[in-house]
Amino acid sequence: MIVKLLLFVFACGYHIDVDVICSNDSDCLQPFETCTGLVTQTCKHKALWPLNSMEIAGCLATFVVFLGANAGGLGGGGAILPVVIVFFRFDVKRTIALSNLTVFASSLVRFLMNAKKTHPLKTDVNRRGPQGILIDYNIAVLMLPMITLGVTTGAIFYRTMPDLAILLLLILLLIALVVMNSCKLRKMCGEEKNGVIEQQKVQDVAFSVELDRIVDGESTIFQYPALILNFSMVLILTLTTLFRGDGKNPSIIGINRCDTLDFLLLLTLFCSSVLLSIVGITCFVQPQYLAKVKAGYQFTNGDFQCDCRNASKLLIIAFFGSFLGACCGTGTGFIFNPVLISLGLHPEVGSATGMYLTLFVTLSAAIVMAIFGMVNGPYCLLLCGVTVLGTVPGIHLQTYLVLKTGKQWLTVCIVQFFLLFLLLSVPAIQALVIMHKKELQKPLFTIDSYC
Repeated sequence: MIVKLLLFVFACGYHIDVDVICSNDSDCLQPFETCTGLVTQTCKHKALWPLNSMEIAGCLATFVVFLGANAGGLGGGGAILPVVIVFFRFDVKRTIALSNLTVFASSLVRFLMNAKKTHPLKTDVNRRGPQGILIDYNIAVLMLPMITLGVTTGAIFYRTMPDLAILLLLILLLIALVVMNSCKLRKMCGEEKNGVIEQQKVQDVAFSVELDRIVDGESTIFQYPALILNFSMVLILTLTTLFRGDGKNPSIIGINRCDTLDFLLLLTLFCSSVLLSIVGITCFVQPQYLAKVKAGYQFTNGDFQCDCRNASKLLIIAFFGSFLGACCGTGTGFIFNPVLISLGLHPEVGSATGMYLTLFVTLSAAIVMAIFGMVNGPYCLLLCGVTVLGTVPGIHLQTYLVLKTGKQWLTVCIVQFFLLFLLLSVPAIQALVIMHKKELQKPLFTIDSYC
């Protein structure tokens, strides 16, 4: 019943395609669009001002989405899609662009606000006082290149797979995330009921200059080797996308899809991802881990320990998680945040690390979409401003829920709510797209050519 209601709301006014041909204003979604054009008339979205009542309600809904999402440590990208469609009546292309930009704004605010926050489990560990940061750079350095590889591969499958297969895969993915998050929630509630305490206190760790240097190094966001590796991956991804085109927009240097140069660029991206993963492990993650072991570093729950098993697990999760996110159109944030928490990271650390990864993925997408002209500038500024207004109190609310009440499972409850919301809303959008294509008598079961 809820799915039918969502489908009805979307169907009240929603264009699957951009620039729908029209003959007069009645062919467009009034009062959101008008029929304009000199030679070929198409439906164009209205200017920002004045805002109508639906758009004002949409701003309020955007605020609530990012307030709640950040309280659960999420970016809100998947949840904002139906809001932009229902209240602002944008087509799929510009809805995704606005979603990427708002999530980037939310991720950037979270990164800046978390800069001075210390690790919740590392007070009086290795030395007296608070230490560490919320972002686990070791995990980020390992995962980001494989996320890039997974997103690129998933986007190719998204273009070629039948729509019904994508819808089925999306539903299965969301069900799996809901079940996994439910298991983690039950485990956390059981630990709290049984009085299990996660906080670790200092033991008899001999002071050394090397140990002090390690603690200082991991207690700042300016871990330059990790930042250089991450920004290098974003730069390679952005340039490759611009040179190849993104599937909906042509290459900026005139390369045709499936040309030899197109495949060479794709191969370059794949090789760069693998190379940066190897460099990250051998030059950053593993040396840090070995130095910690040698200095007698006391690891806490959720700390990444660089052995073959743990490294392989993260690389596999990064690739297949991002692959599924790109295939299904949900993005990476709603996948990796609950996954990292399920792997044993503290909820604040898991969400901060997941949003740090989302920051780089959405940064690349935002740059590409802006260059290809897919961004409605005034609406982008409006929604990003509302996003920031919702993100700031949402992060404070997460801190309150975790630190003040001592109930970490409350954050996981919020994640579960948004996953259930996605399970109802996002498949409904995909179903509407399929219904639209069926009306146009487009094939639903054929595998499209990549070229």
